Amino acid sequence: MNSTQEWLFQTNDNQIVKFKSELTNFCDLLQDKDIDDPLPVAIDLEVLNVIKKFCEIHNYEKEAIRIKKPIINNKINDNLDLQSIQVLQLSDELFDKVLAASYYLSFDLLRQACLCILACQIYVDDNENDIERARKQYGLGEITPEQENEAITKNKPVFEQLQKQFYEMLQQFEDEINEKMKQQQQIE
Repeated sequence: MNSTQEWLFQTNDNQIVKFKSELTNFCDLLQDKDIDDPLPVAIDLEVLNVIKKFCEIHNYEKEAIRIKKPIINNKINDNLDLQSIQVLQLSDELFDKVLAASYYLSFDLLRQACLCILACQIYVDDNENDIERARKQYGLGEITPEQENEAITKNKPVFEQLQKQFYEMLQQFEDEINEKMKQQQQIE
């Protein structure tokens, strides 16, 4: 019996990492699990310790984890809270494992923080300097209309899905605007 009401995660090599019971608020995987039993997980001890530090540095409070969506530029400090940045400054290999663990645990805020860091690394602002920097960094040249059409043709299902998602988002946005206008008219 776990009388302290902590989550006990057991690694493959039987090491135990304790988390506060509030972890349930972060990880959908835990919703139907019994807190009284150690939970065997396919996550390394080193990764679990990073996740624990991430939770502790934010005092197990969702509101302390601040992520700009969409990101506003390529500066991580402008898009993610300082505590998350400090915890997630990891080697590429460990970072990849933490990101994978966030999916495994259904730990949405940790996943979003990791993805924010990745997105900042590849973000290209809509100005000539940033575009030129990205071209040099990724070895990109000008794309001709023929090359663009060829890419679209080769990846047609992807582009169709993106187009569908765009139209759905646009429709949702229009519906929200219309609803706000109706509410505003009712107030007047």
